[in-house]
Amino acid sequence: LRYWKQTHKFGIRIPKTVAEALKIDDENGNHFWKDAIEKEMSTVKPASHILLDKNGDAVMATNYQANPTKYLLAKYNIIDCHFVFDIKLDGNFTRKARFVADGSKVDIPRSTTYSSVVSCKSVQIAFLLVALNQLDVKYCDLSGAYLNAPVAKCLYFEAGDKYGDNKGKIMVIDRALYGLKSSGRAWQNFFVGTLDQMGYVPCRSDNNVYMKAKTKPNWDLYWSYILVYVDDLLVVDYDADAVMEQIKRSYTLKGDTCLELDQYLGGNIRKYKLNDEKGPDGKGTKCWYISSDDYLQEACKMVRELSEKDGRTWNKKRKSPFYTDYRPETDTSKELGDKLASRYQQLIGILRWSVELGRIDFVTELCLLSSHNCNPREGHLEALYQIFEYIEHHKRSKLVFDPTVPGEPSYAKFNNFTDWSQEYGDIEENIPEDMPSAFGKPVKLTVYTDAGHAGNVVNQGSHTGIIIFLNKAPIHIYSKLQLTVKASTFGLEFVALRIGMEQ
Repeated sequence: LRYWKQTHKFGIRIPKTVAEALKIDDENGNHFWKDAIEKEMSTVKPASHILLDKNGDAVMATNYQANPTKYLLAKYNIIDCHFVFDIKLDGNFTRKARFVADGSKVDIPRSTTYSSVVSCKSVQIAFLLVALNQLDVKYCDLSGAYLNAPVAKCLYFEAGDKYGDNKGKIMVIDRALYGLKSSGRAWQNFFVGTLDQMGYVPCRSDNNVYMKAKTKPNWDLYWSYILVYVDDLLVVDYDADAVMEQIKRSYTLKGDTCLELDQYLGGNIRKYKLNDEKGPDGKGTKCWYISSDDYLQEACKMVRELSEKDGRTWNKKRKSPFYTDYRPETDTSKELGDKLASRYQQLIGILRWSVELGRIDFVTELCLLSSHNCNPREGHLEALYQIFEYIEHHKRSKLVFDPTVPGEPSYAKFNNFTDWSQEYGDIEENIPEDMPSAFGKPVKLTVYTDAGHAGNVVNQGSHTGIIIFLNKAPIHIYSKLQLTVKASTFGLEFVALRIGMEQ
């Protein structure tokens, strides 16, 4: 229902039918939607095969008894198909057309249908390990990923205009067409089988990170990783090209090639050289960084146009995300209507993803505004515009995955600590017997926690901020209002520390 109500995304009109998509192309003088439709159909057509025409006459040799139409209706279920249109989060707002089955008319499978994806934190850790252990990294996008997996239901549909001469023919679906409830899980199970044949096993902490023990030419052991985000694969290996060739034997890659890493999940990925003397050539440590520069550049352009259409003056030199005395919880301005409330939620989504891509400089302000997502007001929308003004004035921002090991902190202030063995006895940490072996260089984990006492002036709630580092690479950012109210900073700091230790 939400999809059918949505008319625009990132300021771009989203069609609901093929005819409307082609009309938008004509009005804009381009062929973005047309190209997206043709690209999709080139992968969908092989996923179904013609069985009958509308009169029930067989158009290919079958073994479906004397009356194929009767057999078809008895064994298969008919289903409708249509196009779904969207805008990709790739920094270029690429148009996406997806030919999907009407899964709402299919019974819900008894088995699990959920298909998970790799977390951004795992991706960030992978880039740290690439630099730390002198590994290679490559990226590829599988073409029509779901359509590689067999379908779980016996289904057919009547071909439409995009099937050309086969319009009106009965098409039996023999692959996991997008839109079916079981397709996501079917693809994941199918691809896991491929990775299992390659010798990769899922990581315990993220089952979309697959790992395999390997040996470098100098006999050093290391872990090879494949990170899976549906059909986007990130390979971390000493010889990533060889791993890609293995994958290419079983699947078609978009562009028929693996790519040098430039963008991943909408973020800019680049190599970075630190200003130190610890690199192999004595000219600086080589590592990687992620940024949302391209993504936010297009987003700011779109938001600026929306702001000006509303008659609002755009501030080109905003130096901070918020006014220092602004409190979203005390804002009593007029509530937004449905259209502006939808825009507010879209802008919140854009900023949330930019935080995942490394923009952590406004994470607290974003958290405060996100708590009003259900009932935003005009003042909250104005505050969002101010964050985008701040971003446009501070365009360049990188999250560098520095593999350098930090120095030891000073323990001078902790000489008189309590001997906890008196409380807990002589105990050791329980290590799982089947824990994977540690290969490569070690990492040091550091957690910084802090909290602002009674920052929320309405309910006196305190705000927690946490940054977790592996070596000097920030790999986890947390900012959220505490669920409990403490009367002193002593109590709330312990709450923040507990949350940090759990994470």
